[in-house]
Amino acid sequence: EDPLLSAGWPSLAVMRTDGSRWLNNSGLGWTNPYDKRVWRYNVQIATAAAKAGFDEIQFDYVRFPSDGDISQIRYPGTHAQPMGWTIPMFVKYAAERLHPLGVRLSTDVFGLSATRDLGIGQFPGRISRFVDSIYPMVYPSHYVSGEYNIVDPDSRPGTT
Repeated sequence: EDPLLSAGWPSLAVMRTDGSRWLNNSGLGWTNPYDKRVWRYNVQIATAAAKAGFDEIQFDYVRFPSDGDISQIRYPGTHAQPMGWTIPMFVKYAAERLHPLGVRLSTDVFGLSATRDLGIGQFPGRISRFVDSIYPMVYPSHYVSGEYNIVDPDSRPGTT
């Protein structure tokens, strides 16, 4: 999710099938996870942070979109790899450039991605090969109705 980059450089954005920029349920744009120019942009920012003295770079939202009308999504350009390998390959790309700078690399993942394919390209077992730490997000608000046999998991955080 990067509303500024996707608005400023639509050629890097996730698009709708009608050619307009795709926005999630919150009205925010996303950049195309397949696009290597997006990879370079994010790693350049991380490199600047590492050179400024940060000792860990944590990538959040390192995934494909999930919130909104994803049936209308079009990813411009060519993409030979499936989603489930695209995100790990981005993380590998980042690690190859950031680890030599002496920084730790970490990512956030949806907690449920450890047990099944959520359609967002997050496979913790694949991603973990390239990072120093992986942080599962186990927020009850991320669980759908019926998860753990609970009608409204967000209303019962102690049970999830």
